[in-house]
Amino acid sequence: MPVEVIPFAEKLVARKIVAMGAQVKLREYAYGNPFVTDEGHHILDCHFGGIDDPEKIGSELRFMPGIVEHGLFLNMASVVVVGKADGVVELTRK
Repeated sequence: MPVEVIPFAEKLVARKIVAMGAQVKLREYAYGNPFVTDEGHHILDCHFGGIDDPEKIGSELRFMPGIVEHGLFLNMASVVVVGKADGVVELTRK
């Protein structure tokens, strides 16, 4: 899951997300420099494995100083379209 962070808070935020149980890696270009967003922030790629309580994780990330945004788009869509090798799957919220 991508987490957009303010560069000067990157290391602190990464440590806090690791403490939440994720593996964290700074997103970099092929030549080793950090990927920089349009707003001048960095992206941490965070691997939580299965997320049992996405609302809890989303809330913790939303209120963590140094985080601009995260990739848990909770309660924002009623339909998700997933492209797979064997076709497209449409998931609809009940």
